[in-house]
Amino acid sequence: MANPAQRRKPAADAGEPPQPSARPYRLGILGGTFDPPHVGHLALARLCIEHLGLDELVWIPTGQSWQKGDDVTPAADRLAMTGLAAAALGDSGAKVRVSRMEVDRAGPSYTIDTVRQLRAEYGPKPRCAG
Repeated sequence: MANPAQRRKPAADAGEPPQPSARPYRLGILGGTFDPPHVGHLALARLCIEHLGLDELVWIPTGQSWQKGDDVTPAADRLAMTGLAAAALGDSGAKVRVSRMEVDRAGPSYTIDTVRQLRAEYGPKPRCAG
């Protein structure tokens, strides 16, 4: 009788589902006015990185908010503050960066435009969580 440890495994085409080669890249999106970014934003970012196993988290400050009008701090200042907040997550184990895509975009910022731009930048592979 053959030793069970020496038995051949059936080929993948013999009924076993194919094994994925690697887990998908996990991209998190954290967008908002960030006027100013605060400890709640940092706690949310850290929680998402840890619980979703994110490889990367992109902070995206709103350029021109369609909800808040002109009663916000200038975008350049909010972008700088967001950069300081994101830097506090350097020990999170994920790549953390701040994108200026909405700040540079003319007109009001809409999530769908941002997601389309990210998809064009990253391609179809990453799993996105926002």
